[in-house]
Amino acid sequence: MILLNLSWTSKETSGHLKSFNWNDVEQKLEMILDGSGTVIIYAEDENELPREIQIRSENNAFLVTLGIETSDDWVVKTFNNHMAAPSCQIEILGDLWSEKLVTYDKSKVVQAFAEFYNTGNVSEDSLN
Repeated sequence: MILLNLSWTSKETSGHLKSFNWNDVEQKLEMILDGSGTVIIYAEDENELPREIQIRSENNAFLVTLGIETSDDWVVKTFNNHMAAPSCQIEILGDLWSEKLVTYDKSKVVQAFAEFYNTGNVSEDSLN
């Protein structure tokens, strides 16, 4: 896997890096986990198929998505909040999302990003 880009937005700053390390990722995550914004890591697998992990954060609600391009489709995985009511919706950065897709656990977010940074994927135990 080749890590290609780290991008972020927040109230204070936005930008992207083509060359980055885990410290850079962790710093951007900390910034938005305590506020609001987005962080995205974009990569390609050994077949040059794109994949990305993204977080949208606002008011301590976190929507994490993992997008993976296959030979014929774009597959998106998210957290599955089993405790949430299916009809409950949460606004994050101006969009409404089912609370079933949202986590409030910062450590789960950091764990998912670390796994993606190190392997290019996130286990089915975390995202499905």
